[in-house]
Amino acid sequence: MKIMLKPFAMLRESLPPEAKNQELDAGSTIADLLVKLQNSHPVLRPVLQCTRVAYRDTYLAADEVLEEGGEYALIPPVSGG
Repeated sequence: MKIMLKPFAMLRESLPPEAKNQELDAGSTIADLLVKLQNSHPVLRPVLQCTRVAYRDTYLAADEVLEEGGEYALIPPVSGG
């Protein structure tokens, strides 16, 4: 199945443009997506391990199944003031 990613904050600059379109097996979960991204971009592993994924303005749990054609927001931890 194909999905699209919309990275925010530091991930927007760190992930290459081709990473925004992902192909995964049917039935893949949020956890599967994050593992795939960590394996493809090991330098981002520490950030991706803490990244939240949202779909349609709702944060998703790691075991939720991805939807074909969905656009998922990648929201890394942020701080500032």
